[in-house]
Amino acid sequence: MGNKGSTEQRNRQCPSETELSDFRLTGQIGVCSFGKVYSVLHKGMRLEYALKAMCKRRLIRGHQADSVLLGLEQLQSLTHPFIANLWFSFQDVNYVYIITDLLSGGDLAFHLKWHGRFSESRAKLLICEISLALEYLHRQRIGHFDVKPANIILDEEGHAHLSDFGLSKRLPQGQLVHSFSGTRPYMAPEILLTALGRKDGYSFEVDWWALGTCFYEMLRGRIPHEYPSAFSSLQVLNIVFTRPVVMPARWPSDLISFLRSMINPDPSRRITSFAALRAHPYMSRIEWTAVFERKMVPIFAPSRDHQHFHRGERGFRATVSAPIRTKGGDARRHFLHHPQIKERNSSDTGSGTKGEIGKYEEQMERLSAKFKQFNRFRCEVQPADARPLLDETRRSGGERETMERGNSKSKVAMSATAETPRGGKELRAKTQADRMRAMYRANNREVNYSM
Repeated sequence: MGNKGSTEQRNRQCPSETELSDFRLTGQIGVCSFGKVYSVLHKGMRLEYALKAMCKRRLIRGHQADSVLLGLEQLQSLTHPFIANLWFSFQDVNYVYIITDLLSGGDLAFHLKWHGRFSESRAKLLICEISLALEYLHRQRIGHFDVKPANIILDEEGHAHLSDFGLSKRLPQGQLVHSFSGTRPYMAPEILLTALGRKDGYSFEVDWWALGTCFYEMLRGRIPHEYPSAFSSLQVLNIVFTRPVVMPARWPSDLISFLRSMINPDPSRRITSFAALRAHPYMSRIEWTAVFERKMVPIFAPSRDHQHFHRGERGFRATVSAPIRTKGGDARRHFLHHPQIKERNSSDTGSGTKGEIGKYEEQMERLSAKFKQFNRFRCEVQPADARPLLDETRRSGGERETMERGNSKSKVAMSATAETPRGGKELRAKTQADRMRAMYRANNREVNYSM
């Protein structure tokens, strides 16, 4: 079981009330719709994270405040090697701060844009990793509902992580989703049919369609169904149901069969679960335990200088923002500040009529009241076990632990035994998986990673 002394030491280093002054800014690594993303170092624990600072006023004006709160609520109960795990969340009067895994390799949309299509073996490992993330989410009855290259981020070793849970939903058994959500090129037909009133709703099957679309795009450098952005939903559906997807003749037959099963417009004929994906002959030689334990060494590892993100300006400075008063006292005082953000916020505050300003102030107060501070190291609720249900998959899919290859044409080889990548150098000490194991030990919870 866990070491009690080390647990107490970690708790002293990580106070229950987290604020911005607990972190040291080390650089800007990106931008988002409602703020900026920074790399930070926790001063007490000496661990690196990514910090997303989101302007409350812009969240409200963009009608995204509830979406952000819902995404945070989902992430608080999750921990997995292939998602962007949430570690802390806190706020001040103007900003929401979200602290997650530092994933410095850039998103797949960036790499597809600048590097073109991927090799089959590289793309296949990424799809396997994200499929494990989806298996975990769906087992918790959570649908992501916005799987796309921009939401798949690489870490410094090249492993994939599913991010951005703003559209995610937890679905009780038998409940369907009726909203029009997602990113159009990656939307399954069921979403469009539901929006048109021709279907009662959709569920987790749309995540697998989106994953198949991502796989196709990685291999070809383009999405399966291309159409002008001005097309209506009916026009898009007509293309999806009537226009066959181009499969290059050079692709092996089992790969083509797999892709057709992933992006079949008919959900009853589509791969809509991890069990079905794992049972397909194209995935028969994958050592899923090795994938989960991150023993499969990616062919491509991004450089470690954050060049895969918008670099932005340097020269950050911290100023004090008005604290939010709670029963616990002055919990959050410091405000991450960038000159450009200051300009925008000052203009936002002064614009609009008195009635409009009053409405926004009321909504900001409501957002602040609904926001829940989170500290994973102090969280009493343990996240669900991240290990994939491989035994259950075998029972439901009838698949043997080692299947014969369905088609010998595919020459993709992924070594599941390679423990030391690139030049014999060992993996860096604090990988995401190591950090999670440390977290489990800190919580006196022993995790058996051997299936």
